[in-house]
Amino acid sequence: MATGRLQGRLEKLLPYTQTWGFYLTKLSFYICTFIFSVVIDALVSNAEFNIFDKSPPHISGDFCAYKASLAEPAGVTAICKYLIAVGALGLVFAIGFVAFSLWTLFAHRVTELWWIEALLNTFWMVWWFIAAGVATAARPSTGILDAANDRSAINAVEAVAWVNAVLYLFNVLLCFAVFWSAKTRFWIPTVEDYLRAVELEQESDRQAEKLDTSQVTPDGKYNGKM
Repeated sequence: MATGRLQGRLEKLLPYTQTWGFYLTKLSFYICTFIFSVVIDALVSNAEFNIFDKSPPHISGDFCAYKASLAEPAGVTAICKYLIAVGALGLVFAIGFVAFSLWTLFAHRVTELWWIEALLNTFWMVWWFIAAGVATAARPSTGILDAANDRSAINAVEAVAWVNAVLYLFNVLLCFAVFWSAKTRFWIPTVEDYLRAVELEQESDRQAEKLDTSQVTPDGKYNGKM
């Protein structure tokens, strides 16, 4: 009995098992982007990882590993600050996505507002692709990587940024998958379905023509009575 009641409540929120699968996968990806955003902030902002240091003893001013080389050992601090901001905003909005996704679920509006969630995911997908591109393009020179001993941290920031971008790409698709699955049980029209629909429409037209013909009297007048 208890299992039946629980199943009934779940079906009221989302009707099919596969829809729940898509929804929970989407939700787990949001949680992953939150964790990865925290990782980026921790790696870049913590001086122990030798990516961003505001008081290095051997350099006048701040040190940022990005764009750093033996000729320009200080690097470009704006890139480190940018990545910290990206991670901070990323973790805040990841929490927002989780909250919004849960609200649409319990408010029974998943199939109505899925496109808003998909658009927001598209924005953050682009956001993270840009951040990942910046981190990859601004990678420090081999000499700096060896001198600062921060190769692992630099590689981790790049990898996590790219993963976040891909996760948001997947979530754009999952937003549509949840909607389509809830509406149609993931029915995808085939050529046979199209031909059957055309045949039914033609049959409906023939029935309508027969009905019109039957309402014409022998003297050619139209009889509007059913």
